[in-house]
Amino acid sequence: KELVYYLELVDDANTEKIIKKKIKAIAIYDNENIQYIENPSQKFLKEIFEKENIKKYGHNLTEDYIILKQEGITIQNIEYDSMVAAYILNPTSGKYKIEDLMNEYLELDLDEYLKANNIDVQNAGQITLFQEETKEQCTDKYKTAFFAYGISKLREITIKKLEEINALKLFKEIDMPTVEVLSDMQWNGMYLDVTELDE
Repeated sequence: KELVYYLELVDDANTEKIIKKKIKAIAIYDNENIQYIENPSQKFLKEIFEKENIKKYGHNLTEDYIILKQEGITIQNIEYDSMVAAYILNPTSGKYKIEDLMNEYLELDLDEYLKANNIDVQNAGQITLFQEETKEQCTDKYKTAFFAYGISKLREITIKKLEEINALKLFKEIDMPTVEVLSDMQWNGMYLDVTELDE
């Protein structure tokens, strides 16, 4: 079983949390369809992310790990992070946003995709899913769904490229397990001597 997903996040400045963002929606891609779920319940997220028999594929999973942990959810069975794969392939790039990776490896662009598929976000009310929503809200939904699709395709191509440079073992056995370790370090924090720091 696999979970290929992308979280749509919004700023949450009025919080004491480590990452001041919250989950607005999740898009899940199953190789045929994309399911967009707005305001997913904590119960639903906990059920899919904490199942150990479901491999998780996403982008920037360190951030996702913390954000979900803030909701009382611990991701299990982290398998693929497109940001980590892209970093190994090109550690000096500096461009690791999902849209940058989709442009580089898949030659896919959100605006071009919308135009090519005759998706008119200006008149989105014509589409049942997006009735009575603003252009911005509609675009966010397409973007989130588009990125979930992109993660699946990025996985296919970056895994092949990692194999070509003999870095697949590094990715699977070192870098991917480190995602959880670094996330837990960020979550747990460390003790600090404030007086010493002030000095």
